Amino acid sequence: MKDGLNISNNRKRKVFGLQTILDFYVLREFLLPLTVLIMGFIIIFIIGDLFNDLEDFTSHKAPVSETIHYFLLKIPGNVRFILPLSVLLACMYTMANFGKNLEITAMRATGISLQRSCAAIYFVALFVACINFWFNERLVPYTEREAFIIRKKRKTEGWWTGGKTNLSYRSPDGLRTWLFNTFSEKGVQKKVYLKHFYKDGKLEWEMTAETAKYLPGKGWEFFDGEFSVFDAKNNLPGPTKKFDTKIIEKDLFPETPRDILISVKDIENLASWEIYEILSKTRNMPAKRQSLYETTFYYRLSFFPFACLIAAFLGVPLATKNERSGIFLSVIVAVFVIVAYIASSALLRLLGNTQHLSPIIAGAGPTFIFLIFAWINVVRQN
Repeated sequence: MKDGLNISNNRKRKVFGLQTILDFYVLREFLLPLTVLIMGFIIIFIIGDLFNDLEDFTSHKAPVSETIHYFLLKIPGNVRFILPLSVLLACMYTMANFGKNLEITAMRATGISLQRSCAAIYFVALFVACINFWFNERLVPYTEREAFIIRKKRKTEGWWTGGKTNLSYRSPDGLRTWLFNTFSEKGVQKKVYLKHFYKDGKLEWEMTAETAKYLPGKGWEFFDGEFSVFDAKNNLPGPTKKFDTKIIEKDLFPETPRDILISVKDIENLASWEIYEILSKTRNMPAKRQSLYETTFYYRLSFFPFACLIAAFLGVPLATKNERSGIFLSVIVAVFVIVAYIASSALLRLLGNTQHLSPIIAGAGPTFIFLIFAWINVVRQN
């Protein structure tokens, strides 16, 4: 009995203990296909971008350095979608090779569990997930904006990037609309036209000003303008009053120039923390708009950070189940799973955006379900 207990205890130590040789071997076998897949997908996306955008630079005789810079800026936006698929396919390929050579059987025969055998793969997947989240939150919004500026300047001669012209903004609560002839995030706004509405949608007052600037901690200050109050019943303007200086406190107008600049961006180019700022600062946001922001927020916090982990957790058991069938079937299953995950995430996100589902369920639901399902498969496969 003692001998049996000793053997059992030794096996337990092997399951959870340090396995340096095994970890480095699995790491090496996994990193090679992962690197090849990432580089291959990047090349494919670059070729696609060349077909779509190269003519805009060649037809306007853009310098080679500017053209190269533009296509390099496009890479991060593509990589965030490449990484989960690359992790899944690399994981499937590695485990299928292990199964084909009976290496999984040999690992299990020594008492090492499937989770412990694939610890190096899970570690890499976690590291790649962190990179993917950073790409999406920090790098991609910057590179996409810079790429847009380069292309816009090349296509539109004389396009000015020091500020935005004819910029319109409607506050998320729907009570104010702004029109700036010239808008600058840190400078003075020129030719400002502002309307304020009642909650029932009727116009309460309107104002024009030659210039305006934001006073941090105080509110907005308008110069050389006119102010008209509208009748609540007939919706007709009252007498126009001119002013030299007018200050509206931040409690009434909480939006800042930075908030305005963020809000006019496409929601796909906003980082999660920018969406959170909009949600936290906006009072009385319309339900449809709030659902759109909240669904996107939960989607960002779940899909990009956990997609690579889901890929690893799904890839290991699926490839192990098909170890006798070879690599081809494993790849087929891998593609089917990742397509199902992406499709379900997109579908539920659409339902959340249109208020048919709770934002947290629509945004994070598919990731949570696939993560639980993947981990159950890993546990069962031991």
